[in-house]
Amino acid sequence: MPMALQAGVLPEYGFQGLASCLALLVGLAVVLGLRCWTRQPGPAEEQPFYWRQMEDEVEVRVMLPGFKGVSSKDVECAITESALELRVQERLVLKARTFSKAEPSKSYWQLDRHPDTSSSSVLVCLLKQTGPNFPLEWERPFAEVSFGPAK
Repeated sequence: MPMALQAGVLPEYGFQGLASCLALLVGLAVVLGLRCWTRQPGPAEEQPFYWRQMEDEVEVRVMLPGFKGVSSKDVECAITESALELRVQERLVLKARTFSKAEPSKSYWQLDRHPDTSSSSVLVCLLKQTGPNFPLEWERPFAEVSFGPAK
């Protein structure tokens, strides 16, 4: 007859063994779930965007080098299931078709400023659609992407 678990204790390893296993699993999830920002090909000063993904979202940081005095009122970000269009001060900055489907009603954007350089960027968080017909991991944020004219 198999021994039942009682009061959260594993029969052979005890509570400390269970706590160690849980800590290991949580640490592994953090390592696998949080990714470093990925740069696009080319020199660092010419990087148009960086991206990273977690289990349920893809974050894209779009750099705005040439824009001065940007406020959130200057930003228009249209997110649909399969596309993203970003305009700043009425100029097209980025137009893209996403790698997979996003949840537009749960996706969002925010304007960021680097504290030292005061350069601006827009952080776009695309929440992934989930289910058997959608990939858990995106190979890249965009299947197709184009950038607006340089200033």
